[in-house]
Amino acid sequence: TEDIDALAQTFIRRFCGELRKKVTGLEPAAEHLLHRHNWPGNIRELENAIERAVLLADGAVITKDDLRLGDLSPTVNGSNVASVVKIPPTGVPLEEIERQAVVEALTMSNWVQKDAAELLSITPRVMNYKIKTLSIEMPRHRRAAVMST
Repeated sequence: TEDIDALAQTFIRRFCGELRKKVTGLEPAAEHLLHRHNWPGNIRELENAIERAVLLADGAVITKDDLRLGDLSPTVNGSNVASVVKIPPTGVPLEEIERQAVVEALTMSNWVQKDAAELLSITPRVMNYKIKTLSIEMPRHRRAAVMST
């Protein structure tokens, strides 16, 4: 966070000079937003955000709205991830969550294991293993359709 603060102040000073603006810093909410945002080692992204914020700032400080950092969903490997797993207050075994994910992927892919594996970013071999270890059975209507072809 200290690095982000120092870089942000440096960029603010630079862009104030270039853009002839009189921005002195960040409001606390904007600073908090900068700290919460995922900056995956990308100084350019921070630099661009500060430049845009200096340009958009109406007053002497950059507001959180000036930053326009967008959705702050949790990230995994730099990608935004929506919460797709609903965990009840009483808890749920991880195996059940995994089972639900595999069944959902199979359903979405019309039970084509290769396609379902791709949806979950696993190999078809791992998908086959998961189907066996989680005791997942193909629905009867789907089995009948496969056998008739």
